Amino acid sequence: FISVTPRTAGLFPGDEKQFAANIPAYWFTGGQGMLSNTGLYRAPASFTEIDTFNVTACDASTLPSLVDCDRAEVTLLPYTVDVFPTSSTVLPGKDIEFSAVIVPSFPEQTVTWSLSTRPGDPTGVFIPTPPSNTQGTFKTPADNPVRNTEPIVVQACAKRTPSSQPVCDTATVSVRNIQFFVTGPGHTLLPNQTMQLTAFVQGSAEPLKVTW
Repeated sequence: FISVTPRTAGLFPGDEKQFAANIPAYWFTGGQGMLSNTGLYRAPASFTEIDTFNVTACDASTLPSLVDCDRAEVTLLPYTVDVFPTSSTVLPGKDIEFSAVIVPSFPEQTVTWSLSTRPGDPTGVFIPTPPSNTQGTFKTPADNPVRNTEPIVVQACAKRTPSSQPVCDTATVSVRNIQFFVTGPGHTLLPNQTMQLTAFVQGSAEPLKVTW
């Protein structure tokens, strides 16, 4: 009779497990992921819930009846990354603190951060906080006015081990396009005459101090 080893396997996203049979076998599974005709199973790159299913091997000599079969149980274990805050709106030159919540956490895990690019505008920089790098500071572009208001994408990717596949999440930052105006009646003044001028700002998420 056919026999499959190992009998069980717990796998995280992107993990592989080689199953073996004692005789030539036809392999199949009803679960997610990929299974080769040699019994090599690869878990999906990402999933968010625990899932349990069977990997089945049947004696190839009995095809297509599949009368002699054995099974191994596979349990998919989520490994998730969530970046907070998920979206932010800030002024040019402001800093934002981000954090990546990773479940579960592993001693060997590594975390890397990256930023999207915006044509015509500087992107800013992201400075991870050592040693875990699960937190960091995004320093927004300081140029003003901001020409491109397309959101900047902040991405965190975690790897359980140096050889495992990364799992990622993203957040967005919108840098406001600040516009500054000075208005007045526009009269021509004679000596010792006065005119009232008003300064105001558009597109600012925070109060700005005006210095004359």
